Amino acid sequence: MRPELVAYGLGALVVVGWWVRFIVRREEELFFRRLLLLAVGAKTLGTVLRYQVMADLYARGDFRRYLTNGSAIADELRSGQWPEEASQLGTPFMDFLSGVAFVFLPNTLMAGFAFFSLLSFIGAYLFFLAFRIAVTGGELKRYAVFIFFTPTMLFWPSSLGKESWLVFTLGFAAYGAARVLKRLRGGYVLTLIGILAMFAVRPHMGALFALAFVGAYALRFRDQEIKKSAVAWLTGLMIVGLGAGLVATNFGDELPRDESVDGTVTDQIFAETERRTTTGGASFDSRPVRGPGDLGHAMLTVPFRPFPWEGHNLQAVVAGLEGLILLLIVLFSLPRLAALPTRVLKQPYVALAAAYSLGFIVAFSNVGNFGILTRQRAQLIPLLLVLVCLPPLGARLRQPRRFTSPLVDGAPGAATTPATGPLIYAPTTARPAPTARSSSVGDQPPVSSGGALDSPDAGALRDGPLVPAHDREGT
Repeated sequence: MRPELVAYGLGALVVVGWWVRFIVRREEELFFRRLLLLAVGAKTLGTVLRYQVMADLYARGDFRRYLTNGSAIADELRSGQWPEEASQLGTPFMDFLSGVAFVFLPNTLMAGFAFFSLLSFIGAYLFFLAFRIAVTGGELKRYAVFIFFTPTMLFWPSSLGKESWLVFTLGFAAYGAARVLKRLRGGYVLTLIGILAMFAVRPHMGALFALAFVGAYALRFRDQEIKKSAVAWLTGLMIVGLGAGLVATNFGDELPRDESVDGTVTDQIFAETERRTTTGGASFDSRPVRGPGDLGHAMLTVPFRPFPWEGHNLQAVVAGLEGLILLLIVLFSLPRLAALPTRVLKQPYVALAAAYSLGFIVAFSNVGNFGILTRQRAQLIPLLLVLVCLPPLGARLRQPRRFTSPLVDGAPGAATTPATGPLIYAPTTARPAPTARSSSVGDQPPVSSGGALDSPDAGALRDGPLVPAHDREGT
């Protein structure tokens, strides 16, 4: 083994180890500390497995193109030249991203796999933070297990390819959107960067997320604090809507289309996609969504198929088992999904997840290849799983405990949170009033007969949890 590869490997281990230690130490709960460490180990195994499968079984593939073209572009960048791929969209821009990575990495397939796998793990971590910020009362532990250990997330976005980049940028945009929807600083910039980075590689994914974000942003007006500044909300909605409209109206020009088909641009794009994907051993007869009657078939096919009995090799059978398990999870989560209409109206991030998931299912309903669907599913699962981790219908929402993530505002133990508005004191148990107290404590608030302190600020940290005022009645 070449000495420079050993040096690169040791340097990468130091950097990644420092970053993992940094994020783990910011977690207060032991459960999440252990979970993150296990997630890093699982992702490492998934990357090694992905590398072995791709390197041994596939003599050709996009990942080899990215290695070859990326190495050449890296040489151009080192010599001070700016490659033309940097101004193009789609696969050429992915060549450029590979070249940027290989400026700092050795020109080897394993190095490319490791780097882009790390990006996808960062994306999954940002999805985790977004859920924690924006889904009040959500099952965070359940979501964390799903987002970090679902086989699709461990395997498919763990290589030198578009899937890894898209999971990273989707997580980046989702985290920014969560900050915007909870009125935290920096959200607009993060969301814009994430959407543009998505658009550069897959324009339709950037357009889809942008439109879902606009819909979720519009629902912010239900927030009482937002109603007090309706002009600012309307201005923001116009800006966000204009940006999303520009993205959505221009992405079609970047997609291949079958101009021999009579109809709209969308019909031509669907026809060309169907023609390109209904080939190979994993092909099947797709059924694009043309109306409400086609939606049920697409909602079964895109997220869950192929089923195990539809697999043509071991890899497809394993993917089928995962799809079947995911379907069972959704079925057992019907009480949570029953709460979806209410949560969509009250929690804009849930609306974003629902709109994006529905749009993804419609957009990929014309794909007629199980192999392609299985790979692309990594871009759906993170937001689809939000819907099965909601609290059941009728559950009482309580503000989650504060945490010390470096990416979330606020110090631990603060008595208010910018994410949910004012907090009120909600005692869990009544305490008898003391029979006497020292005369030296004259500034303390009086104690009511029910045992709760009349001043919420004075006794909140001792007597019970802090609950958002708008969640007091379980709404």
